[in-house]
Amino acid sequence: MNIDGLGEKKVEQFHKAGWLNKVNDIFKLKEYREEILEMDKFGEKSYENLVEAIEACKDNGLDKLLFGLGIRQVGSKAARILAAHFKTMDNLMNATCEELQTIDDIGGITADAIVTYFKDDSNQQLIQSLKDANVKMDYQMEERVESFFSGKTVVLTGSLQQYSRGEAQALLEKMGATVTGSVSKKTDLVVYGEEAGSKLEKAITLGVQTMTEEEFMHELEKNEG
Repeated sequence: MNIDGLGEKKVEQFHKAGWLNKVNDIFKLKEYREEILEMDKFGEKSYENLVEAIEACKDNGLDKLLFGLGIRQVGSKAARILAAHFKTMDNLMNATCEELQTIDDIGGITADAIVTYFKDDSNQQLIQSLKDANVKMDYQMEERVESFFSGKTVVLTGSLQQYSRGEAQALLEKMGATVTGSVSKKTDLVVYGEEAGSKLEKAITLGVQTMTEEEFMHELEKNEG
């Protein structure tokens, strides 16, 4: 869960001591204050910093929490995509395999792993215990920045080489764009990669502005600069 002071070695030490077996055990470490202070190279200041970092991680947001749960097939990228799509843990827990597979970059194996995970009673209890510990379970969108894409309705099509569809969408949304799945007269821009098909053709027919992936990357670089 990306907690300062709780690296791999510390996790292993706490696990061997019997204090850390599930994700929610992180929030019970305060119960072992005296034992932790007796550990080698763990002074009062280190303990206080760890407790503060654990409290702070409750505000990390849904994407980091999903990654920290260790759901099979759900790495950091998939966690970001899922969090951005479903917005809350409850929405994700209620999602069907079919619904999950409609999301770009979420395949059948990953969808099945997610549904299986949340059907498990022990995992449901784990989520509830995290809620009881006041861990935030909603998606915290990054602050939007002004850019060429601000206020535009954008469609992505074709095979992008430098970004997954989900990553490109997240970048566009951060820069103030709204990403949709179909081209219409309300579409402001179509960003296209290799083997772009009917969406690109429709954009040209409607006179919608189009942009190659290379041009898209150039605009991103201008914004970073």
